[in-house]
Amino acid sequence: MNIGQQIPEAGDSLAPILPADKFIKSAFDTTLDQQSIPFKEKPAIKSIFSEHLLKINTLQTRTFQRYQTDWSLFIIIIWVSIVAWVRYFYGKRFRHLLLAPFSKRFHNQLLREGDLFSERLSLAMGISYFISMALLIYQVHMLFFNGKIYPVFDKFSFYLIILLLVLIYWFGKVMMMIILGSVFKTKAQTHEYLINILILNTITSLILLPALILIIYLESTVFVYITLIIIALIFLFRFFKGFLTGLSLTKFSYIFLFVYLCTLEIVPVILVIKLSMIYYSSMVPVN
Repeated sequence: MNIGQQIPEAGDSLAPILPADKFIKSAFDTTLDQQSIPFKEKPAIKSIFSEHLLKINTLQTRTFQRYQTDWSLFIIIIWVSIVAWVRYFYGKRFRHLLLAPFSKRFHNQLLREGDLFSERLSLAMGISYFISMALLIYQVHMLFFNGKIYPVFDKFSFYLIILLLVLIYWFGKVMMMIILGSVFKTKAQTHEYLINILILNTITSLILLPALILIIYLESTVFVYITLIIIALIFLFRFFKGFLTGLSLTKFSYIFLFVYLCTLEIVPVILVIKLSMIYYSSMVPVN
């Protein structure tokens, strides 16, 4: 056998035959012979950021609930735009509207200058009242009932349902007043009472503007209680104004007038509270 030939391994019939060369040396890794260069260690630099001092009491995770929504800001912008539009185009009329509950002179001047219900000012302030009251009810629901709604509704749809219910409530109430005023032949007093309702609802809407901003973005129940107390005081003031308006009717007794106002003001509120209790008792919790 030639020296330059290699014996093929068993089972390998295609093993290569390499020529023998005495000048060929086996390769080796030269890096093994090199030594690593030692570097001096840099001194540790103390960071300006330190660990917090808060102690972890529990590792249990909590679901983040976001109460303030993007569409609520959009509603507030529309609301402010309506009030600014009324203030710019109907500044004098708007001022008389705000002073009318506290001054008989401004109240009579407001009535002499025309029918308030046929003006754009009434429509604009009515819209601002409805959207603000519906937003207040929505925020009360979110803060006190943990935002539980039926699974078929999202938050914006739930707000629209509240707005629709507020519209139905006031439409039915005003229609009942008009019908009773026609039956008892007290159209003039009924019209004056509706004017008082419009004026006080306008003032309520202006009070709700800063209150709702604090409620939405601070998520404080204290402001909710304060707002509800103010609305309750306005409700009692409206009831008292209605009673004074009814005193001009000499053909009815005071007891009949009191029962009449209770039927129009207190009974609908009790009915709404009762329906709300039924709703919340049958509510399905949703995360």
